[in-house]
Parts: sequence; C-alpha cells; structure tokens
Amino acid sequence: MSFFPPNSHIIHENYHPFDKGFKEIVMEDIKEARPVKAKPHFYSVCLLPMQEIAMGYGYNLLVHGSMNRDLDLIAVAWVNEPRDEKDLVKALDRYLKGVQAADGHEESIYLFTVLPGGRHSYVIDLNRGGRFNHYVDEQYYLDISFTPQIKQ
Repeated sequence: MSFFPPNSHIIHENYHPFDKGFKEIVMEDIKEARPVKAKPHFYSVCLLPMQEIAMGYGYNLLVHGSMNRDLDLIAVAWVNEPRDEKDLVKALDRYLKGVQAADGHEESIYLFTVLPGGRHSYVIDLNRGGRFNHYVDEQYYLDISFTPQIKQ
C-alpha cells in the first residue's frame, strides 16, 4: 500500500511527505474525493434474484432510472397469462424483507396508483425513515410499474 493518497501524482516529484504543507495537500485530496453511492450497488445485488422471481410469475423485470434514490422497475408480462401482479409484489417484498402485506391490504401497504398509459404502480418500502426518527435514515425503496396487458 502506498503512503501517498490518490491523486498524489499531482504533487511535484521532489515534494517530500514530511515537508510543511503535505498534510494540507492530503486533506484537499480527501475533500475532493467523491462519496460512495451505496444505493446503486445494493439495488444491483438485489436485481438478478428479483428478475428470477418475476419470471416465475410470468413477468420480465427491467430497470428504469439511475438507482441513485430508489429502484425504478418496469414489469412486462412475458407470457399470455401471467400471475396476478399483486402476488409478484408480495413475493418481491418477501424476498427483500422476509415479510409481505396481508391479503386484501396490498393496495394500501404498497401505495398502489394508476399511472399514465394505464400502468399500475406499487412501492415496496425497504427503509424510508419516518417521523419516529425525524427522517434521518436514507430512503431505500422500489417503485414497480406494471405495463398494461393486451387481452387477446
């Protein structure tokens, strides 16, 4: 491991680490370092197993968005008769958190809405914080939109 920080090649080659001012240069490098964005990494790890679960229900699950805030997914029917979309949402919730909404409460628990184009949207909260902790937690959640099916 090098004693020099990242971007130390910017420092003149004759500059010695114990010279006056080295600490200030190192601190400037640290201040300029970009923060690690953990959410995209977390969502990426979860994606493949969720896609496999979705295929078992007759849907293809696609990423839509940057994953910087939440994981926006689009579920497209991949067979003529896919299973009920609420069942898939509950299965994904069970995979991600180990629990699911009780039957008959899916629309309120998963914040069901109808979006433009007739898409059905559900939200799976992973960690949204709240009033009890003054909203200090990072928000992790999935937003899943189901494309309308064309009945044959």
